[in-house]
Amino acid sequence: MEIFQLMHQFYVEEKFSDLKIVSGLDKEQVLCHSLVIISAVPGLKDVLKDHLDSLEESTTLVFPEIPSLLLKEVVSDIYDSLVQVRLLKTSNRNFLGTLLLSSF
Repeated sequence: MEIFQLMHQFYVEEKFSDLKIVSGLDKEQVLCHSLVIISAVPGLKDVLKDHLDSLEESTTLVFPEIPSLLLKEVVSDIYDSLVQVRLLKTSNRNFLGTLLLSSF
């Protein structure tokens, strides 16, 4: 099994996650991997810098204005793109980055 398929499997099974993305609207959370999320949205690297430099097992990002359904869909799309061995289209990546970063 290649690394991207393995990461997707870990996401689906909620294994080895080190990042919780939480909707501030309904408090639902999405468990994922910071390395995968930062690869898709490099702007989040600065937000997660302290986490990446620490020995903490996980960190939480709360997006106050984004519904959990949309957060789950975006994160799932990121992982799905890994399995399909293609990057998110530039327009989708820009939209995603703007959406997530506008919450901070």
